[in-house]
Order: sequence, then structure tokens, then C-alpha cells
Amino acid sequence: MTFISIVEDIRSTHQELDRLRNLLTKLLLNHAKSDRDRLLQSHRANYLVNLINQRSTELLEFYLDSDNSLSDEAHRISKRSINPSTTLTDQQQQQVESGGMSSLKEFYNRLDQLHQFHIKYPQQKLNAQNNSSVQKPHQLHPPFQQPLRALQLENSQPSDSLDGFDWSGLEAQVIDGRDFIDRMFTGEEMLGRFLDLHLHHDRYNNLTGLTSSSSNNQSNSLRRLPYISYIDSFDQFDSIPRSTKSKPEYQKYLEDLRDYLKSFINRTEPLYDLETDLKQLGEQSESNWSKGLITSWQGEAQQRNEGIWCDLCLKSYSKQTVYDGHLSSKKHKKALQRAKHQDTDTSKNGGGEDEEGEGDGRLNLRGNKNERDRFLCRLELEIQHCSKHLTDKRNETKSNVERRSALTDRERQQELLEFESKQRLGSLRSTQQQRTNQDGTEAGHLASGGMLEGGGEEDDDDDESRVYNPLKLPLGWDGKPIPYWLYKLHGLGVEYKCEICSDFIYMGRKNFERHFQESRHAFGMRALGLPNTKHFHEITKIEDAFALAEKLKSEGRAEIFRDETMEELEDEEGNVYNRKTYEDLKRQGLL
Repeated sequence: MTFISIVEDIRSTHQELDRLRNLLTKLLLNHAKSDRDRLLQSHRANYLVNLINQRSTELLEFYLDSDNSLSDEAHRISKRSINPSTTLTDQQQQQVESGGMSSLKEFYNRLDQLHQFHIKYPQQKLNAQNNSSVQKPHQLHPPFQQPLRALQLENSQPSDSLDGFDWSGLEAQVIDGRDFIDRMFTGEEMLGRFLDLHLHHDRYNNLTGLTSSSSNNQSNSLRRLPYISYIDSFDQFDSIPRSTKSKPEYQKYLEDLRDYLKSFINRTEPLYDLETDLKQLGEQSESNWSKGLITSWQGEAQQRNEGIWCDLCLKSYSKQTVYDGHLSSKKHKKALQRAKHQDTDTSKNGGGEDEEGEGDGRLNLRGNKNERDRFLCRLELEIQHCSKHLTDKRNETKSNVERRSALTDRERQQELLEFESKQRLGSLRSTQQQRTNQDGTEAGHLASGGMLEGGGEEDDDDDESRVYNPLKLPLGWDGKPIPYWLYKLHGLGVEYKCEICSDFIYMGRKNFERHFQESRHAFGMRALGLPNTKHFHEITKIEDAFALAEKLKSEGRAEIFRDETMEELEDEEGNVYNRKTYEDLKRQGLL
């Protein structure tokens, strides 16, 4: 029994749904200025959507009235609504009086509960939903603990502003200077900009069959891949041989890769309904499997039915005669015994001769193998679907790997320090905003120049809206123009044009020198068919780059000719020749 009626619960839930929708609308109308703000906005919107779904489910359970609480209350209310002019019998009059007494008794019971609650908590106002004596099935549990109703403990009117909303169920607290956005991603992912596939790349290279020699032609085509090649081909499974796919480690590899891609999409795009797409993909794959349209798996299954593939020993044989001889080997019989112990269906039917039991075991195991192939096929399709959705992220990751490979260790460390400083700045701003929300300070006071209780900091949004920058100076880490002396010191007013980068203009000498190791310049050099080595640094014109490449080739040929003529070798008789003459005589068999 709650302190208020079920009808009041329904009314307050409807009111809360309206406020949650208004908050969601205000949140989505705000324009995110950075990647961090975009992620924060998306996760907050997803949090509000989950709250709306929870409240809607709660409201539906109210109307379904599975415990008859709503109908009982409606019946109690109807007892009081009797016309006084109506003539009642003695029995009806007794029922009305008993109903009135029960209603008064219920009223005084609720009033007594209110008194007891305020005696126990004299400084706290009553929250009708969270302080019921009996837990209803529609009541929510953490993290959805009715944040709008919690605001009523502080204010007489609940706040509909974003700053006044309680986000503690989503954002928790800052740990070691990192908020929940920072803790969500690894350093390699850089707040969801790039994929981190290093662990899966190592597991792929350690799969069975990549380095071992085999008679299977597919096994010869499978080889270890560098990381940059793995980014392009981790969703291509046709080159992997059947012997590798039959190993349990391959299934574990697919499951972990699928889980990582799903997790990355959910972290970077929380509003995207990935599960619905995967469910539709699973239904389509089941239909195609039953029709035999997945040739990459079911074509190999047809070969196994011809006797070339052994399901027990996980090996393929080139000839039928070799396969028949393998069936009588000790290794195959031991594998068959293990399959009998693991398969309950085979153990139930094991009462005949050995040959008959062997045939039943192969048939049953083949059915289990078909189910496993179906599961692996679905995993591969899900990975391909996720990788297709992350095409832009894959391209950016590949460009970032290429760029970082051209950097020195010192430059990588410097880049990492700059990124960490930006992270700390974003976490600091998030912490200050959380403290402002906890203090109950409204955004209107900050916009009008009001100060926080402990200091004199103004709102960042107010400062950004009134930035005075007549010289069009670059903005610093705080969003304000850098000093003019610093602008002149670094030469940021000097333009450097690079023809190899499609006439891109770089401002400042430092940015110009740095761009030779970035992906834009490296891509331009690859398009020209030239290596992006240190010989070509400071070269910005295409004509000069080709001239330097031709000069390097001629110098290389001259150096090779000089080595052939200047280097001397001695034969067994003590005769001295230069390298070219010595190698010519040796090829002719004269030495």
C-alpha cells in the first residue's frame, strides 16, 4: 500500500513522462562543439530514452492492473459516490456504513504512516513513490531512481532544466581525474576516433594454421598480417582454411572480435539500435542457411559428405582411398571414443557392432558440426555488418597508424601528452559542471555574471559568446585568442603552400614541418609513386620531387658502379681482381 492512491501514481507518472520528453528535446536541440560534447550528449539522450521506456513500462503495468489494486481503489471510490436521495434497504445501508468505516480506517492508517515518517525523518519531505511499505512490481531500481522526483526534495517545483537534472545514475563520479567518458575508451581509441584492434590482431596471427605447412591450397594462402593490413582484412574470412575454422580458438576469436565491435558502436553511437539490425541479420542468415545460399560454408560441407573431410580428426584428405584408410587408424578410433563420451545421443544408441556405432557417431557428430558451422557463419556475418557500419572509423584508424609509423618516439610521446592534457581539461570542466549542478546554481545566474559560492569563475559559455578577436588570432586551449607576441614568435601569419598536398596552405613554420609526416602528405607522395623519406622533406613542388628522385637513382647507380670497380678480391693463387671481374670469372668456372 502506498501513501497516495494508485490514481495519483498514474497521474504523477504521466507528468514525469512529459518532463522527460521535454528534457530530451532540449538536450537534442543543443549543438555539440567537440567530440567529447557529442559523446556526452548522446549518452545523456540514451539515458533519458531508457528512463522514458522504464516509466512507460511502469505506466502500462498500472493499466494492466495485474494485482487488482486499481480496480479495488476504483471500487472504494465508487462506494462514496452514492446519491443521498436514494432509498436504501437495511442491508445496503449496513454495507455503506461498513464501507465508510473501512475508508475512514484506511485514511487514518495512511495519516498515521505519514506522521511516523516525518517523526523519523523530520528534515526530509515525503517522496510518495520511494517510501511505500509494500514494493510494487512497477517500482524501479538503480540506476533509474526517479531523478525528477528526487528534485522535489529540494525545490517546491521540479526543475525542467538540463543543469538541474540529476545525472548521477549515468555519470557517477570522477575517478583519478577521469570522468565516465574518459574511462569508457582506451588511449589508442582516443575518445572513439579510432579502433583498437591490437589484441585481436595478435590472436589472429596466433591462430592454428597460419604458419604450419599443409597440403591444402587454402592453407598456403593464409599468412601472418601486419597490423595495417589486418585493419583492411579482419572481416574477410574466405581465405581462412577449414582446418583453422574448426578449432575452438577460432570461435573464441570471432566472439571476442564481435563483442568488441558491438561495444565500440554502443560507446560511440549509443542511440543507434544495433541489436535490432543484428536480429534481422540473424533471421536472414537462418533463412539463407536453410535454403543453402551460403556457399562459403555449405559448399565445404558438401565436400565433407563426399568423404574428403574428417569431422573427428579435423583434417582433409585429397583422395577417397586415403580417407578410407584413415578410418581404421588408431587416431580416428580414439577420436570416435571421445565423441561417444561427449555425445549423449550416441551413448543412448550404442548397443550394436563397432562399425554401426562408428557410422552413428559420424552421423550425429556431423549434425552437431552443422550447428557449429551455422553459429560460426552467423558470427562472421555480424562482424561484417559491424565493420561495414564502421567503414569511416577503419579508414581513419588506418591513416592514423600510417601517420604514427612515420613519427619518432619523441614525437609520439609529445602527441600523447597533448592529448592527455586535453582530456584533463575536459574532465575538469565536467567536474566543475557537476559541482555547479550539485550546488543548485541555475544557468541564468551564471549568464548574468553571478559567481559561484567558492570563487569568482564565470561561465565558459558566457565567455565564448563575448570573445573579442579583431586580429583573427588562433584560439588557445581555453577557447580564447592566443597572445599576439606568441602569434608572431611562431610565425603563424606566414603561409606555406604544398603542391604535393593539393595546394594545401599551412600556417606557421612548425605546422609546415610537421605536415611532412602526416597522412595527407604521405598520401600525396604515394600517389606520385615516390617514397616519403627524409630526402624529400622541404620539397613541396611535384616537379622538384621527381627531379630529386631521378637524382637519387643516378647517385645510387653510380655508387653501385663505384663499389664494383673499387672493391678488390683475391683468388686462391693470390691474383687480385675487382669485384665485377672476379664474379664474371667465377661464373665462367675459371676460378
